[in-house]
Amino acid sequence: MSISFQNTRFPRRKFSVRPSFLYFSLIELLIVIAIIAILAGMLLPALNRARESAMSAQCSSNLKQCIAGSQLYANDFGDVLPAYLNGDPWVKTLTANLGIPVGGKIQGTSYISPKVVRCPADRNSHQYLTSTTRGTYGLWRFAGDSTREKVNTCLDNYKLGNILGWESSATYWFYFSKMKRASITMLFADTLYWSTRSGHWMWRADTAAGNVEAAFCLRHSHRGNIAYGDGHIGQIGRNEFGTCTPQILRFHPDGDSDIIIL
Repeated sequence: MSISFQNTRFPRRKFSVRPSFLYFSLIELLIVIAIIAILAGMLLPALNRARESAMSAQCSSNLKQCIAGSQLYANDFGDVLPAYLNGDPWVKTLTANLGIPVGGKIQGTSYISPKVVRCPADRNSHQYLTSTTRGTYGLWRFAGDSTREKVNTCLDNYKLGNILGWESSATYWFYFSKMKRASITMLFADTLYWSTRSGHWMWRADTAAGNVEAAFCLRHSHRGNIAYGDGHIGQIGRNEFGTCTPQILRFHPDGDSDIIIL
């Protein structure tokens, strides 16, 4: 018996030549784009919050260095925190290579870096490069500073202690050791001066002077940072204004909005 392989029942397999790459259809591309857009929409707010949180933390660090530098200055110059001495704002006194104690000038050293006098969230802080009164944090300035009697009345009302040395509205300073309530005595803070849209070297809390003077600014997610007399840094929002001493009656809700007077 012989077996023949000439007539097999199995058909020959046919191969077709196809391209080695595939194309995406328009619908598939649209689906991918939609997924990317959804993911971006979910991630961008989180990234913005992280960025704002980082700027707020850097701002707190800057304010900590400002209050620490002013305390070092006070140790060297008779307990004085320079606010406005001989026509120079605190920024110039603490950053320049010249200590200016009450009653005269003597050679000193810089106590803080110019880099820490500005809030990272202040988009116009570059104005500090041309003026030491702009683009910086502000130091609290009391109401009624036209005469010594008005100053004393103001401070008596706040019950903060005889913390102020005063010669005129152009020359005054604070005393750290005389702060009876240092933990609530507001000093350096986030500020905004409306005419320049930037921070300002001083700020007022309890005067209805409109937007012609600098005020507290809520630069960090509707909250603002403050350095207190005892050296700690706090953050407050509008709901806490009534508990401050003095009460904050005027503020900017952000770096781009006009002043609000309560």
